Amino acid sequence: MVRLASLQRWSWLVALVLLARASLGAAKPWSAEVAEQSTRTPLSVFVDFVAIEDSAPLNAKIASWFSSQGATYASGWRERFESSQLLNEQAPGMHVFVTRAEPELLRIFFVFKDGASRRFLVRDIALPTGLDEVGLENAAQVVFSASLALWEGREETPIERFSAPLAPMPAAAAPLASSQRSEQRARAPARAYVVTALGYAARYRGALGFAQGPRWSLGLARRSPMLREFGLSAAGTLLLPQTITEPELSLVLSGYSFSLEPWLEVGRSGSWRWLASLAAGVDVLSASPRAVGAQVAPGSATRHWDPFLAPRFGAYFQWAQLSFGLAFDLSAQIVGRHYDISEAGEPQLWLQAWRIRPGLLVEVLWRERP
Repeated sequence: MVRLASLQRWSWLVALVLLARASLGAAKPWSAEVAEQSTRTPLSVFVDFVAIEDSAPLNAKIASWFSSQGATYASGWRERFESSQLLNEQAPGMHVFVTRAEPELLRIFFVFKDGASRRFLVRDIALPTGLDEVGLENAAQVVFSASLALWEGREETPIERFSAPLAPMPAAAAPLASSQRSEQRARAPARAYVVTALGYAARYRGALGFAQGPRWSLGLARRSPMLREFGLSAAGTLLLPQTITEPELSLVLSGYSFSLEPWLEVGRSGSWRWLASLAAGVDVLSASPRAVGAQVAPGSATRHWDPFLAPRFGAYFQWAQLSFGLAFDLSAQIVGRHYDISEAGEPQLWLQAWRIRPGLLVEVLWRERP
């Protein structure tokens, strides 16, 4: 019995020793892994924007994602790039090439060099509404997450699949002469799409007060990858009744305004767009004089047509397919308009409208998805 108890005590002692050794063996690689992670070099990223006009908003979005994680970030812009620059990248760290393969598609190439090895990744990002606020945020998030995935070795594109999208890319072609680039831009396919707008317009006529009212327009526009948006719209404005009152006579003006208006996008910065246009139209006005006292006999109501030209410039904030804008114009009346009072058979000037009329337009535009 004594011998059996002694053997039991020794078996418990051996079990404790083996358990302690196993715990120490498991703890060693865990400590090594923690040390390795703490000494890992932070991610260094360089992004090249290839032939992307006004890349500043997208650059700012991408930079904000990386800076929040403590990564080193830098960027540049180039007109084109060769496939060899991707496949033979020598700079250490992450190199990202952002290209616009189509108006509604970003194609992004990632090259990560770690020592003598290189890993590749390619991503396509659909832009159904272009590089608006939603498109910018989505593109920046994909660039950030894909860079981390490649850096950590969680994702990688085989070299065969990585190099396949390079063939049809315009940036990978041989340099073209200026005349050839112009021909390619002229032949670039661009489908026309519908643009409609609802707003409120006002123009100051001087002694005749404001011509103002709701405005509606319908037009067609188009855009190619290398051109700004341009289009032509037809607009109609309901001119609300305006009463000009003098001591003995009043005049009520009302009617409509119609115009044709070609426009051009002259600039863009992120979600902001600047549009310039030239409206050619006519105001159809009804003038109804009314007597205030018994000493004046009003004439009959008249209707007249006043043609005009109006250059306009506006700033518009784009959100998805909607744009909210404010535009200023300067209407030049082709015909001078004035109203007279007849005394003893002699006409006397009573009211005279300005020939140059400053105006303001507030509107919301909706674009059919091109």
